[in-house]
Amino acid sequence: MAQKDETKQKTAEENALQEMSVEELFARLEMQIADMEKGELSLEETFQKYEEGVRMLSVMNQKIDDVEKRLQILNEDGSREEES
Repeated sequence: MAQKDETKQKTAEENALQEMSVEELFARLEMQIADMEKGELSLEETFQKYEEGVRMLSVMNQKIDDVEKRLQILNEDGSREEES
C-alpha cells in the first residue's frame, strides 16, 4: 500500500512539473543545486533532491524537444517549409 501511495505522489509531482514553464523548472533546479551544494542535507535528502532534479531535466528536455519539433524553417512568403 505504501508503494501505491508513493507512485501516486510521484505521478502528482510529474503532473506539477509538466505544468511549469522551462524557465520555472530551471529556476527550481538551480535552487535544488544550491541546496545540495551547501552540504547541510542528509544523504537521503540529497538523493531525493537529485532524483527530483533528474525528473525536472527530463521534463525540460521534453518541452524543448516539443518546441524544436514545432519550429520549422519558414519560406520567404511565410509558409512552412517541410523538412526532407
